[in-house]
Amino acid sequence: MPPSSNLIPLNTDNKHTNNLAGLEYLAVHPENQGKGIATALVQSGMKQAEELGLDIFVNATGKPGMLVYKKLGFEVKKEFCFNDSDVGGTGEHWVYLMTYKQQSKIDEN
Repeated sequence: MPPSSNLIPLNTDNKHTNNLAGLEYLAVHPENQGKGIATALVQSGMKQAEELGLDIFVNATGKPGMLVYKKLGFEVKKEFCFNDSDVGGTGEHWVYLMTYKQQSKIDEN
């Protein structure tokens, strides 16, 4: 794995769960959204995770982010909506817990 990688192995010492790679944070400046940048960055991480044989977990914030991951084959496992209006938000703050299972592991089942 290159030193600049943002993949973080999770659950490596827990024999009851699969090893996972986690994407900590991804954002694209509003002026550059809609140009495929987020998709390219996620695909790069997906390739690294595949080489390591790791499934992936992400915590996607907001529907646009969730849709990027869903388009790439991630599955929503849980979703939450928080009322953030008391702290200056719009009133709805969506969070999606998502996973991606490597194709090789799907084929094994």
